[in-house]
Amino acid sequence: MLPSEEDLAAVLAFQLAHITLGHHIDTRYAFSDRLLFPDQATFQHISMGHSSGDDDLAAKKAVEFLNNSIYHDKLPSAGLFFVQLQARAKPLKALMTPLLGDSLLRPDGTPWLVDLTKSAPKLDMDNLSQIAALPLGSRLKINPWDDKVLPLNVKSVPFLNARDKMPFEVTPIYFRLARYTEPEPPAATPDNGTAPAPATGQAAPGAASPPNPQ
Repeated sequence: MLPSEEDLAAVLAFQLAHITLGHHIDTRYAFSDRLLFPDQATFQHISMGHSSGDDDLAAKKAVEFLNNSIYHDKLPSAGLFFVQLQARAKPLKALMTPLLGDSLLRPDGTPWLVDLTKSAPKLDMDNLSQIAALPLGSRLKINPWDDKVLPLNVKSVPFLNARDKMPFEVTPIYFRLARYTEPEPPAATPDNGTAPAPATGQAAPGAASPPNPQ
């Protein structure tokens, strides 16, 4: 969903800040949870994210990282991603609520990295040249059978209208369907041990030449 490298850097910086600050997730039940409650209720009993206080400190440290990184002059573009994220938070509530890890949004719907949005340009959904966020599955493909993640090296298609941008939505799949037709049987070839008849005007090898009418 991240349209640019600086957007990816902003998301990663939030998690790198947690590591730098030494924030940890409670793992007391990491190996004994099956004795306490069924697997289906794991996420209802164990919080797999950081506390709000830790997220607040990590957000400040992440902004500090970004301001001192090679992306410091591209942060308005990263801020635009979070503006779009906040605008789509209510209709896509389930998407913004991870079961593992931290949400990019506060409980009130504002981004943790809200400081980046202050320098972001105004969100304009009708502007075809402004790409704040991509649809789901635009860059990566996940194989559900083996959990492998593969990059999609596809060329982006120019937008014809604003509805084509589809931020955070599922990428549509178009199937090319055709009616089934029976395959034609292969043409029969002579296989009786004899050579094919010579073409008109040509004599067979070893045959006598026709008499001269003169």
